Amino acid sequence: MSSSTQRERIARGCEICGATDARELYTARDAHSNTEATFSIVECCGCGVLRTLPEMTACELAAFYPEAYWGEEQEPSESWIRRSQSERVRLLSKWGLGGGRILDVGCGSGFFLRALDAGTWDRFGVEIGTAAAKLASQALGADRVFRGTLAQARLDDETFDVITYWSSLEHTNDPRANLLEARNALANFGDFLGIKLQHDIAELQHPFLSRVAWIHRHDI
Repeated sequence: MSSSTQRERIARGCEICGATDARELYTARDAHSNTEATFSIVECCGCGVLRTLPEMTACELAAFYPEAYWGEEQEPSESWIRRSQSERVRLLSKWGLGGGRILDVGCGSGFFLRALDAGTWDRFGVEIGTAAAKLASQALGADRVFRGTLAQARLDDETFDVITYWSSLEHTNDPRANLLEARNALANFGDFLGIKLQHDIAELQHPFLSRVAWIHRHDI
């Protein structure tokens, strides 16, 4: 990894502010050694958001995630699922969210959704990983998990009371577009969007989001 203050011009503008100038902070290689390529972490000169370059398509990004990344290789017990998701479930209660239609974007094998009470929560997921989406579908129902991106799911407007991104938003190419899709899918009177970023990434981009942010529909 090397430090740099190089300024470069980006072909596609920043998703947040549209600026095409960025400052390279450092370079790094894939931690899982899927490629020898070097990637640049750059800071937008317009708004300061960080990006990884070069940008890749969803199909290209998928090659960097081994199947084991999406969930346990062996089906865990129900008690393990409840324990592993207990903090997330408690956060819903903390914010006064006791039930309704919920969508988990980047749901993996569906552990969070499976930990929720099916009697009070109508549970749905979106997942791009083939194996993980299959496992989630088996547990929740084939019509409840869409394999692909949120945009590809083409959800009806005002469909969900709660939408969550548990350490998944930072893996998307278009976070702003994702948030706009989520806003449109949130119902007017059940307008909660929960976002959790991976700790190290969030510390760089936004200290508050390194924990959990709950955002109202009208704030997006």
